[in-house]
Amino acid sequence: LVAQLPKNIQSRWKDQCGKSTEEPTSQTFLDFLAEQARCAVDLVQSTQGERIPSPTHKHTVKESQRKRSRPLRQTIGAFHTSLHPTCPVCQGKHRVTVCPQFLNQQWSERKATAVRLGLCFICLSQGHTSQRCAMRQRGWRTHHLLTETAPNRRTSQPKPSDTSIPPPAKKTRSEPSEETFTRVLLANIRGSTRIRFQTVKAIATGANGQRLTVNCLFDSGAETTLVTEEVARALNLVGTSETVTVKGIGGIQCAPTVARRVRFRLSPVDTNQSGVGDKSIEALTLPRICDDIPSVPVRCDKWKHLQHLQLPEEEDEKLPIHVLIGVDSYGRFLGEKLLRGNPTDPVAIETTLGWVVFGPVNPPSTSQYRYHCAQIEDHMEQTLRKFWELDSIGIQHQEDKTTKDAVSRQFFNTLTYNGSRYSVGLLWKPGVVQLPDNYTLAERRLRSVERSLMKDPVKQREYSAVINEYLRQGWAEEVTTQTGQPGKTWYLPHHAVYKNTDGQLKCRVVFDGSAKYAGVSLNDNLETGPNLEADLVAILQRFRQYRIAVQADTEKMYLQVRLRIDDRDACRFLWRDCKTDTRYIIIVTHCLF
Repeated sequence: LVAQLPKNIQSRWKDQCGKSTEEPTSQTFLDFLAEQARCAVDLVQSTQGERIPSPTHKHTVKESQRKRSRPLRQTIGAFHTSLHPTCPVCQGKHRVTVCPQFLNQQWSERKATAVRLGLCFICLSQGHTSQRCAMRQRGWRTHHLLTETAPNRRTSQPKPSDTSIPPPAKKTRSEPSEETFTRVLLANIRGSTRIRFQTVKAIATGANGQRLTVNCLFDSGAETTLVTEEVARALNLVGTSETVTVKGIGGIQCAPTVARRVRFRLSPVDTNQSGVGDKSIEALTLPRICDDIPSVPVRCDKWKHLQHLQLPEEEDEKLPIHVLIGVDSYGRFLGEKLLRGNPTDPVAIETTLGWVVFGPVNPPSTSQYRYHCAQIEDHMEQTLRKFWELDSIGIQHQEDKTTKDAVSRQFFNTLTYNGSRYSVGLLWKPGVVQLPDNYTLAERRLRSVERSLMKDPVKQREYSAVINEYLRQGWAEEVTTQTGQPGKTWYLPHHAVYKNTDGQLKCRVVFDGSAKYAGVSLNDNLETGPNLEADLVAILQRFRQYRIAVQADTEKMYLQVRLRIDDRDACRFLWRDCKTDTRYIIIVTHCLF
């Protein structure tokens, strides 16, 4: 944490630690930060929001020009503190400039008090002298409260015997125990470096000819090859059992487990590759090999030594590892070619399963950005603002803005009514909509749902019943072709949410409009609608205004509205009948959200 502070603040922290004989604690560090933040707040308030040039700007530019090839990184530090300003004169929770005891003194007494307490003669803050005050550079001189012409409350108050009408008193700031919230965000962004592991997709084939697409990880630090139990069961692999103990980094050792030694074959996904074929491999089975590994897409056009590679299209997501290829089989998959660039560029290795690219895979950026953001919230001001907002409820007219923007006009232009039901179109964002073909994503998500449903026949039956109800009620219909509108065809992944009510299992299908493919999702191309949440205060007022309260609920509310035919291709989904094992492409005819 200390390393993230500015250099001048680090020096002050070291000086404070050097003066103290006790070991610094986290509370001491937080108190130090609160004091520095209080000084900064006083400084900002005294300058009325004027910006002070950063003395490190030129150094940042020179550093970026001199070290453009250094690894990119980003550093973000956030602090949130609640400051109770403490007056050094009377120890009250206010500042010196509004301290009654300080204001009642003569100017000479104030000056002596400032000297005794070590206050700056310019801004009346502690921690520095007037020679080192930042306000001195902006032309500030001695604070007016320390001058001979400064009035004091003791002499400015009228005497009791004075019968004349006193002049109107100037409104001064009150003396409550105020609390100020300060949030400080420091960010030093030099881009971000993303590392790609030695992963590749392959086809695993069992002894009986079963085939399955798996994710493989080349690991030269693993002693033996591993495969997950899920893949072994899917391929019907059999083998002898043996006890295995897995050891990791730092001497971490897992409990001994019983594994099977199985044999299967790995072949490339791209069958058009020349000179490659199946490779028989022997592996030990484990329930789980490792955590999911991020699959970072490779932009080969950004590096000269990789521009001729034709890699399959990938998504920016986390992939489960099904097969770990250790050093016992590592060399059997290696090819003859090795492509290198600069020391910080990714490396490509030719294998019998295809090209494997690993290392830092996003191109470096020479831009540097530094952000220093401070947000100050006055507790008293926020409380007063909330009071005004509550006081205006039912008095101030809340203007309806839902009919005055372009999105609302688009909505009403596509809204039609045929006498029994409304129909509406999707609210596309302005511009040309070009959705990629995400059929493979929907297919992979469907297989994942099917694997989970195979473990529970009851949930599988309820899931199928919901899909059949969609088809029976006319909320969706089957289509026979995979071809749809160019740029506006999208397959929605889906999953189920189950709820057990009174011993009865109920299923609700959720369609994932936020699922991304090639960095794009359906929701990214749709406008967000207005806030439909009702005003809770207005609801409470209506309960008190009328004698009888009526509440109603619309069953399957969204499904009661039909979807315009032109937009239905963007709401497709895949489904497989568990009885006939037939895959269907289903298009939604009513609104899902």
